[in-house]
Amino acid sequence: MTTGYRAIFRLDDTADAVTVAEDQVRSWLRTKQKGRSNLESADWDGPGTHPLGPGATLRVAELDHDLDGSRRRAIRFSETNPGGTWEVSVVAVSLPLDRTHKQTLYVTAGLAGVDQEEAIRKVATPKVVQQLLEAVVVRDGDTEMTAAPQLIHGHRVDEAVDAILDPERSGAVVVATSPGPGLDPKWVQIVSSLTKESVGNATVFVIADDAADKFNAAVPATHDVPPGRVRTFLPGVDFDDTGDGLRHRVLGPATLERAIRRDRVSGMLPAVHASGIRRRVLLSELPADVRRTMDILTKEEAREERLVRVEKTVAAKPVPPITTDTGTGEIILTPEAVAADPNAPLLKRIRALVRQWLGKTEVTEESIDELGQKLSKTAAESDVAVEQLDEMIDTNTRLQLELEQALARVDDVELEAGMQAQAAAAAEREAHILRTRLVKAGAAEDTYVEPLPVDWQSPEDLQELINRITEDADSSEEPHPALSYVVFTGDLAPTMEIQKRDPVGRYASAFWEYVHCLHDYAELKAGGEFSGSLHQYLTAEGTHSGHVVPLDRFASRESASTMQRWADERVFPVPTTVSETGQVLMGSHFKPTNENTIAPRLHFHDDTTGTGKVYIGYIGRHLTNTKTKDS
Repeated sequence: MTTGYRAIFRLDDTADAVTVAEDQVRSWLRTKQKGRSNLESADWDGPGTHPLGPGATLRVAELDHDLDGSRRRAIRFSETNPGGTWEVSVVAVSLPLDRTHKQTLYVTAGLAGVDQEEAIRKVATPKVVQQLLEAVVVRDGDTEMTAAPQLIHGHRVDEAVDAILDPERSGAVVVATSPGPGLDPKWVQIVSSLTKESVGNATVFVIADDAADKFNAAVPATHDVPPGRVRTFLPGVDFDDTGDGLRHRVLGPATLERAIRRDRVSGMLPAVHASGIRRRVLLSELPADVRRTMDILTKEEAREERLVRVEKTVAAKPVPPITTDTGTGEIILTPEAVAADPNAPLLKRIRALVRQWLGKTEVTEESIDELGQKLSKTAAESDVAVEQLDEMIDTNTRLQLELEQALARVDDVELEAGMQAQAAAAAEREAHILRTRLVKAGAAEDTYVEPLPVDWQSPEDLQELINRITEDADSSEEPHPALSYVVFTGDLAPTMEIQKRDPVGRYASAFWEYVHCLHDYAELKAGGEFSGSLHQYLTAEGTHSGHVVPLDRFASRESASTMQRWADERVFPVPTTVSETGQVLMGSHFKPTNENTIAPRLHFHDDTTGTGKVYIGYIGRHLTNTKTKDS
């Protein structure tokens, strides 16, 4: 079964996820029963497999613990029709003693015999999702998720902006701005039909015409949504990063207009529009609590299926009748007959068991001992088989997690590559225009750019980069020029962790650009050619000869909320000539990519007004902040 839809719903603590799931699945099945479905029943009682009609079954697994009051359910409905074999699963978990996420629903839908891209395209949003969103309050982070688009007037603009910036959300936010006066009602219908396959994966806001200017004034130009356009904001929006706007795609009016029929979007556009949102959800890692629940329920489902198969196997064996020895007239009790007759003499019962398990007719002390050993061995083999099955389930879960992580990294890399390609194209266009102007101005010789000296060419990998800027009194090699002004003082381990994910040296090249920039900045300040801050240095391009990097790659500090909660993660070692404690807080950092899974960072301390140097305390994956997720 290939999953084409996945959604995680966090309910209020006062709700009961298990009761909600059971009630809404029953209601959904009754609705299907009244329609064109072949369902003959829409109810069930307890765990197990329940036939509901031709080609339709419901499998239910239950696991409750009185000690902590936890309850878990897996309800899986499968149906075979001319279009294929489909499955909708609703997993519910109620953990009343947990500190967070006490009530959670996990919904998936899939189609058998297809790849994931086809499943994403063909699997419709389950109607039970619509019912769940209408029945209970569901939140994605701090944002309430609804079954229909929310029309936003001026007094609610802040709600939409807060949802876009919500650091805790994992789903998308779709914002559609009204095309003009008097068109709000039709626009709501159009957007509703466009986003019908994103229900449960996205929160949708329709910005009314009277709120359009206010909304776009509240967001930077790189993230605005002009009238008649629909923009999908992925998680982790950063208004301070001008390059971040490229991550959040805009559907223009021309494409939308071609698909509109009678105030509704028809054809494939709703599925195409939802595919990017769904793909992002399917590629993201499951939260730790949901993954634990799935592991537990998967083992419980396997146990229940095993018991059913054993019972069927035992029941399928016919019980031979009791026969008579024609020579002596003595009743001969077969093992099956003895087991079925509680009044059978004890000795004959024992003899029957010995014959059944050992194939012997004589009951002796040795045969009884042998029978005990045989049964013990069989029981042990059964226990080992169950352990091996659980190990296989654990291995499969681990491999699935690794696959999800790998696919997420691929998706991030592709997104980052696309953004870098756009930036490179813009830079090449600008360079071409400037070269042309120089030639026309009679300064063709000024178009020549000297190649970087060998010392300043990118290192092969992060290990080489660290070696270039690490002081080593025992080394006989000539120190790299960068070490004059830039020194690495941190732990190598976090750097080596991201090195494993950088086989071609992409991170190494990016971080080296920042080292080069910091070196030239410090060198110019030491020589008196520049006296401002690093931010001023980066914005003063053209007024000095130093190496610079794009300003949107630099952050002079972390947010106040991040520093309140995780400032201690950003304290790194420095020489005692910088700080008597040998440590300083390093909030300033460079960010080489927009990737979400690793998002590597370089944290540093600018001491150019003291020792004259810059100290890099950390190169590694993104430290904890309000945008990182617990996986």
